[in-house]
Amino acid sequence: RKEDNYRLLYIEDNESNLHLVSNIIKSQPSYTLFSACTGKEGIEIVANEKLDLVLLDINLPDINGYEVFEILKAGKETKDIAVIAVSANAMPKDIQYTLDKGFDNYLTKPIHVQEFLTILSETLNNTINQNIPDHKILSTGPHGEEAVSAKTLRLSLKELKKIKKKKYKAAIAMHYTGSDWSRSQLEGMQTTFDKMGIEVVAVTNAEFKWKKQVADIESILAKNPDILMSIPVDPELTASVYQKAAQAGVKLVFMDNTPNGLQHGKDYVSIVSADNYGNGIESANIMAEKLDRKGKVGIIYHDADFFATKQRTEAFEKTIKEKYPDIQIVDRRGITDSNDGEKVASAMIAEHQDLNGIFVVWDVPAEGALRATRTAKKSNLVITTMDLGMNVALEIAQDGPIKGLGAQLPYQQGVAEAILAGYGLLGKQAPPYVAVPSLKVMKENVIDAWQLVYHEDAPDIIQSVAKSRSAKEKGEQQDESIDRRR
Repeated sequence: RKEDNYRLLYIEDNESNLHLVSNIIKSQPSYTLFSACTGKEGIEIVANEKLDLVLLDINLPDINGYEVFEILKAGKETKDIAVIAVSANAMPKDIQYTLDKGFDNYLTKPIHVQEFLTILSETLNNTINQNIPDHKILSTGPHGEEAVSAKTLRLSLKELKKIKKKKYKAAIAMHYTGSDWSRSQLEGMQTTFDKMGIEVVAVTNAEFKWKKQVADIESILAKNPDILMSIPVDPELTASVYQKAAQAGVKLVFMDNTPNGLQHGKDYVSIVSADNYGNGIESANIMAEKLDRKGKVGIIYHDADFFATKQRTEAFEKTIKEKYPDIQIVDRRGITDSNDGEKVASAMIAEHQDLNGIFVVWDVPAEGALRATRTAKKSNLVITTMDLGMNVALEIAQDGPIKGLGAQLPYQQGVAEAILAGYGLLGKQAPPYVAVPSLKVMKENVIDAWQLVYHEDAPDIIQSVAKSRSAKEKGEQQDESIDRRR
């Protein structure tokens, strides 16, 4: 069958609606329409025909549209078919409820021809895209490139078909896989590669060691992948092995850093990061809010040539200096290992007994700083950081010393990286630098933030702590109100 011929199924028990849609489709040579009057009949057709999209009435006579949708999404062969809900319910809450379940689009009855064709085209052309906040990106790339939001990236159904036909192979060479951030980013990449019909043949963990990463990539290249996704441990010392991959025709997509000497468009497809600068600003604003805009703070930064972590620290410092003149930065100390947070924070606290706060460049060393504050019995010291790891999320939820952070969106970053790999395979023009927006996280929104960051519900322990904390605060507010009335 032709690449650009789309096969559609409309599951609908109302004959006049079926007749109308059938007439509209007849005027569109690139669409072929199948129809079913019940959910069960529709599921049967989906199982026997290669379909691209299902138009699904929500109120069916036998099983409702939501149940049909769940059956389709549970099937290995049917889970990637695009589904548009069709319903007379036009209330915003009904539409949002349906889209939150994972439907690709929503069409209200009565059906209007132009709206119908627009939604059909829009859905088929945005088969893989990004459901992320539409915030302005403040970061620039490692070479000063202007950021393009990951929200703008998409692969159409036609492009997906081209990619699936080729049965490409991808490999992922990580700097480290032992964090929530790495796990979630890998999941975003792997889920998207699965939709693209791309097999992931290797995932490696360099454990922050550049020599191990070079050896990892040498092993990966022996498997002849078409794509290599990677976060370089050291931009200088790993550069030659990436150059070797590029010269072998492997499509390279980088996360958070680029190796020295490689050129966008020639040697690699693109680089993707979080809006590290925006997250640095969020972290500074939380610090200022919790210190009532005055006090003394220290900074624990990443002492490495890593543009992503540099931008975090730079944004934090600049925001404090320019926006909060009564907050003084009294100490700056670097770490090269994520396990050094406790040691460095302890030395900082010992030297500055009147310290009010510490900014730590990411969550793992921030956990070390937290241990240092407890050892020093400095429970009022405020810590802000980056990255929503399990332990810092729990600390934020229970209103401990870690008061908040700027979070990356690693799952969405992984999706963006996989889409860009698709751009490389298609020879489609890719922006040099792509970013996912920043996200401010405090105790008030920690549960919702977890869902957005990791594409899954917050762990039970975080939900339980956040809810009990919220109930306690409400109780305290009511007590205060009663006292005032007395």
